[in-house]
Formats: sequence, C-alpha cells, structure tokens
Amino acid sequence: MPDGVLSEAIETVPSGGDTPAFVGVLSTGQVAVMNYVGANGRIIPTTDTPLDFDDTAGIISFPIPDGGASNPHMALEYGSEVLVPDLGGDTVWRLKENESPGNWKIIGSIAQPAGSGPRHIVVEGDLLFTLHQTTSTLTVQKIPSLDTETAPLLANVSIVPPDPPVNASFAAAELLIPKTSERFPVQYIYSRL
Repeated sequence: MPDGVLSEAIETVPSGGDTPAFVGVLSTGQVAVMNYVGANGRIIPTTDTPLDFDDTAGIISFPIPDGGASNPHMALEYGSEVLVPDLGGDTVWRLKENESPGNWKIIGSIAQPAGSGPRHIVVEGDLLFTLHQTTSTLTVQKIPSLDTETAPLLANVSIVPPDPPVNASFAAAELLIPKTSERFPVQYIYSRL
C-alpha cells in the first residue's frame, strides 16, 4: 500500500445514534463512541481479536434536560468508571459497566455551571479539568464520591485572550494536559473563532 493511504475498513459497527463526535479505546479493549445528536452512545466490546467488534453492546441513553438537549461529546476512562461530558446537559455523566462488557449504565453525574457547555475533560489524580465550549472557560473540581452530584469549583478561568478583536466570538474546543516536562511545560487549550 502506498505511503499515506489507509486500508479499507477491517470492521464496522453502528454507533447507535446520529453524528458521532468521539471514539476512543478503553484499557479493556472496548471502544467508546458518543453521538452528539441523539443523546446517546455505546461502549462496544471487541472479540478475541481487537479487529472484530461484538455488536451486542447496548445503547446508553442520556437524560434530556427540560427545554434543552443532551449532547455527549467524549468519553474518558477513570478507574472503573467512564466519564462523559454532556455539552447540552451541563453535566459530566458517570458510567459503570453493568456485569458484562458492552452493558453500561449511568451511576451518577457531576454538575457543571449552568449554560457552560462542558465539551472536553482531563483527569489528573482526583481533579477533573473541564473545558466549556459555550462560556469558553476552564474549570477544576475535585471528583466527588458517588453519593453526591455536586463539587465546588476550585478554579474557573476564561480562555478568551485579552483584548479580542471587535465582534470576535469564541468556542472552547480542545484540552490537552500532557505530563509536565521540559518539552511540555504547559497545558494546551484551543478555541475556535
């Protein structure tokens, strides 16, 4: 195959919804996909080979807030949980496998500021860093125990640069927090104009 050319798909599986915004592999070999439209996602197991999907995985449906929309935007493995920021629901959902691969359920949530639009998350230790698209802010919270859905903000900063051009609009897009080193001394936060 020539350099720069991808092979044909080895295997495909439906995402179970509309407009998949994210796909990522968990440490178990399961593949998480979140559908931006449709308020749902799937965490799909692979078979004995990581190249074949087990299409028996259920669909995870996220609650739609009154007068709003649920827009799950990514999935991040955190211990035995998977965290899912919901841009439309202003929450981070907490999922746990329910007895078998491909069978996941919502076990809790972490509330986010109203109207903030949580888009991307990173966990460092027990700290949840959340990038909010609608308000172009970065927040930090301590991940609470499962018996509570609230966690105070430890920090809340705007990512809008000082003195933006007149009529400029911003929408926070990506958050990367590599392990601090000489090569990567800072966190990287991207915005779309």
